[in-house]
Amino acid sequence: MKKILMLILVILILLITGCAQDQEKILVPKFSETITIKDIQIKASPTKYQDNNLRFELSFTTHAGDLTENNWKEIISTEIDEEEFKIVEYKYLRKSEHHPVIEVVAELDKETLQKGKELSLNITGLAGGKNEKISWSLNKLNKFLFPSQIGILVNDIKGDSWLLTNQGEKKLGYSASINNILKINNNNWLIYDKENGVLDNITLNEDFRINSKSIKTLPSLKNIVYFELEKFLFAISENGDNILVINLENGETILSYKDLIKSASNIEVIGNQLFVSEEDEIKIINFESFMLDKSMSLGNKKITDINKSTDGKYLFVTDEDKTLKILSSVDLQVIKEIYFSRDYSYDSILDKILVLNKEGNGIIEYNFKDNNKREIQLDYSLQDIVVIPNSKYIYGSLADKNELVLINSESGKIIKNILDKAIENLNDNFIILNTN
Repeated sequence: MKKILMLILVILILLITGCAQDQEKILVPKFSETITIKDIQIKASPTKYQDNNLRFELSFTTHAGDLTENNWKEIISTEIDEEEFKIVEYKYLRKSEHHPVIEVVAELDKETLQKGKELSLNITGLAGGKNEKISWSLNKLNKFLFPSQIGILVNDIKGDSWLLTNQGEKKLGYSASINNILKINNNNWLIYDKENGVLDNITLNEDFRINSKSIKTLPSLKNIVYFELEKFLFAISENGDNILVINLENGETILSYKDLIKSASNIEVIGNQLFVSEEDEIKIINFESFMLDKSMSLGNKKITDINKSTDGKYLFVTDEDKTLKILSSVDLQVIKEIYFSRDYSYDSILDKILVLNKEGNGIIEYNFKDNNKREIQLDYSLQDIVVIPNSKYIYGSLADKNELVLINSESGKIIKNILDKAIENLNDNFIILNTN
C-alpha cells in the first residue's frame, strides 16, 4: 500500500513539474523571448555575465519526442552583429523529456558585448525544423548585465523597509515584522511575517514604488526556501517534523515530506535536492523521487544555519559554536572551516567570502580563485556585514550603535554613515538597478 501511495505522489509531482506549461520558467522575464519550431515552444533569456561567460536559460515545451537526447552545443550558438560564438557548456536545470530547462554558456569578452548592437541566439536543426534566431538589443541588455547601481533591501528594528544603494538610501512604503526575505529576481521578493502568518509578494517599480500582494495566511513555519523553477516554497513546520511544499499562487500546501525528517531546523534547495539540517546532520532529499539521497554528520555540534551561495557553488553551514563550514555543493566536501565567526558574506562575482570574527572587530577575506587569505583590522565593532559584489565596499551594522555604515574593505575605514537606524535584517539579497 505504501508503494502505491508513493507511486501516486511521484505521478503527482510529474504532473505538477512536467506539465505546468503556463508557468514562467525564465529567471529574467524582462528579456524573455518566445519562438516555436515545428511543435516545440522555446522561451529564452540571457541571465548573467561573469568571468567572460554569458549565461542563457531556455525552457522547452513539446509532446513530440525526447528533447534530452539533443547535444545542445551542436544545436545552439550565439552571435553578436553576425560574428558567431560557440556554446562552451550546457547543463540541465530540469531534465524532462517534454519540458526541459537548460542553461547554456557562451564565452564572450566584455568589450565585445559592450560595443555590439545586437545579440542573437541561433537554434539550428532542432527536430528537423528550420533554423531560427532569437535576438536582443545590446543597448538594453547591457544595462542589466553591467548596471550602474546595485542595492539591498533591509528592514529596521521598527519593521520599516529601506532600499540602500551606492547612490543613497530610500525608505519604502512597506512595514512588517520580517522573519525571512527571499529573492525571486532583481525587483521581486517574498517577505515572510511569521508573527502574522503572512507571506507578502513585493515588487519594486523603476521609480522605487512598492507593490505588495499578500498571499493566503500560512501556518507558523520555522524556515522557508524558494524554488525558482516551479514557484514553490519549501517550508519546515513549526515543530520541525514536516517539510511542506506550498503553491505560491494560492498558499495551499501541495505535498509534504513527513516520513523523511523528525526535527528539522534549516533548509536550502539546489537543483532537485533539498538540504535539511537535523541536529548535527545534513539530510539530502531528492524532492522529485521522495527519497533520502544521503545523510552526513558535520561533527557533534548542532547546526544553526544553512545557506547556499548566490551562484549555487557553495553551501555555508554554521553550528552552535559559531564555526562556519564551506562545502562544495557538487560533492559536499568541506573546502574551508572557519572558527568563531559572527557573520559572513559571499561575493559570487569575485568568488570570495568575507568572514566577521566573533568579537566583530576584524574581517578575514578568503579568495577561492587563488586561495589567498587577507585580514582586515577594524577600530570599531560590527554585528553584521554584507559585501557589495564586484567592489571593495561592505555594508556593516555597528554593534554598539543604531547605525548602518559603508566600509572600504581595503582599509577597513568607515566611508560614511548610511542609516541611523538599528537594522533587524541585513541580508545578501542584492538587487540590480538599471539606471545607466
